[in-house]
Parts: sequence; C-alpha cells; structure tokens
Amino acid sequence: DIKNYTHNILLAFGGEPLLNKNIYDMISYAEKNNLDTQISTNAMLLKKDESEKLIESGLTNLTVSFYGASKESYEAFRTGADFEIVKENIKSFCLKKKEMGIEKPIVELQCIVTRFNEHELKEVEALDKWFGVDRVRFKSLSIGEYVYSKSEVSELAKKWVPAYGKKRRT
Repeated sequence: DIKNYTHNILLAFGGEPLLNKNIYDMISYAEKNNLDTQISTNAMLLKKDESEKLIESGLTNLTVSFYGASKESYEAFRTGADFEIVKENIKSFCLKKKEMGIEKPIVELQCIVTRFNEHELKEVEALDKWFGVDRVRFKSLSIGEYVYSKSEVSELAKKWVPAYGKKRRT
C-alpha cells in the first residue's frame, strides 16, 4: 500500500500516459485512496471523450507539454504532432472542466524553451487566458551527456539551445 508512504503519484510511463488503457482506473483508484495524481501529456490524444473521463477520474494535476505559439516552432520540436489539433484539445479540455464546475485537475501549460520558440515566450504566456489553463511554466532545455556523446551534445545544442535569454542551459 503506497498510500502509507506518499500522498502524490506521478503517473509517468516513459511516454504518453493517455496511451495506457488503464490510466483512468489507476487515477480513480489513487483518488479513492486520497492520493494526488499527476500526468504529463502532449495533448494529441486529449480528445473530448478523453477529457471528460480524465476529469471525472479525479486527476489532481495535468501538465500539458506545449512547445511554441506558432505551428512552425511547435512542430519543429514535437515531430508528428499537429499544432492546431493540440491547441483545440487543450482549449476543449479546459472548457469541459469549466462546464463541469470542477477545480481539478490543475492544468499547467509547460513550455521547454528552445531556439525555435524563444522569441515567442510572451505569446505562449498569453495563451493561458485563451486556453483557460491555470498556469504557464517555462523550463530550460537540457541535453545531457548521459544519453549523448560530447560531440552529439555540442551539435544538438547548436540546433536547439536558445541563443539568448534566461532559459539557456547545456
């Protein structure tokens, strides 16, 4: 019984949590045992039906990974995603939560700052009202040598690490 040792569970599976067919049951079980739950999603699968199930499951915190205020910056980082679908899914989720009159989950729009989006940070921040999210958080990009060789890190940094600003980290 994990409930004797923690009060918060991050349901991270090394990938998109909405691909797990048991995610709603897992969240509901945790909620029934007075455990807060958090997932992080890219919102591609956050369709209307999924949104309602996720809200009803008792999820405490939803982090939405969002990589830019334009199609170009977003899709440069999130290969295979569709910027317009993601925007609509986030907005739809927040509207559904508001319609249901429920405070949770707290919705955080999280943006990893890259060379492709560093010029759009004010626009990303302004999306909080349009989407209806509870907060926006910016994170610096980290390219670690635990995954890549020094030469690969150097090449990736040239491509991705912001050219200026507070969010620069290698």
